[in-house]
Amino acid sequence: MSNFDFVTDKILQSNLDYAFAHIVDLLALSESDQYKGEEKKVLVGSLRKTIIIHTASIVEALLLWKLK
Repeated sequence: MSNFDFVTDKILQSNLDYAFAHIVDLLALSESDQYKGEEKKVLVGSLRKTIIIHTASIVEALLLWKLK
């Protein structure tokens, strides 16, 4: 089952699900106890940046799909 059932283009829907799965994985990883502490602060910051990039790509793809 897709998180983006409203998207009619199946390839786009698949790509959106893939990006969303990456966001969920990165979010779980960044909040895990393994990455707590000052020495892992830079790594968690770059995980957050990657989450923002994936989120922006989902928003961009949905906007372009809707405009078409």
